[in-house]
Amino acid sequence: RLKAPPTQGASLQAVATAELTPRALGREQFDVAFCLNVLDRCKDPVRMVEQLHALLPPGGWLVVAVVLPWLQSDAVARGSHQRRARVVGGDFEAAAASLLDSLLLPAGFEALRLVRAPYLCAGDRNSPVAVLDSAVVLLR
Repeated sequence: RLKAPPTQGASLQAVATAELTPRALGREQFDVAFCLNVLDRCKDPVRMVEQLHALLPPGGWLVVAVVLPWLQSDAVARGSHQRRARVVGGDFEAAAASLLDSLLLPAGFEALRLVRAPYLCAGDRNSPVAVLDSAVVLLR
């Protein structure tokens, strides 16, 4: 847990958990939450977004980052159920609209900003670095 100087009255807490519930996180609500490059890799993106919404007070902010076009990972435990998100679109713009309309807005969020940003990751034998497009969305 990292704490800001006392005059600012804020703290930063990094938490890693499989469940986004108050019990797992150790508190009821957060003023701001970050969900960075996780939604396309989790078992149930719809449930995760709903849980994030429940953890924020009215006026709370959520920052989401996800690579687009959407390609949901199949990397879940064998025998476990995976809920597919209905994010479609073959290009960045169509996928960004679908991300908002089918996943983020139905959970009760209001989109304040969506920006396109580079996402750098390990490449292949031909190129050591791959550059993908990431949508970074600020929600309330």
